Amino acid sequence: MAVLVWMPGLRGPTPQRWDELPHKDYAGVMHRVLAQYPLPADEARMPLDQLAARYPAPAPVPR
Repeated sequence: MAVLVWMPGLRGPTPQRWDELPHKDYAGVMHRVLAQYPLPADEARMPLDQLAARYPAPAPVPR
């Protein structure tokens, strides 16, 4: 199942589409994920910019 994830980037959250979530052995990668959204089959084929508009980045956490 495809997943849209928001990862920290140099200029703020960055969307990425993953074919699946990493195995539990990759906990370091999952620790960096800001948000994740499972994608239905029809949305999995959408362009990344459309997915980012549909599933916006999480609000920044105040420090």
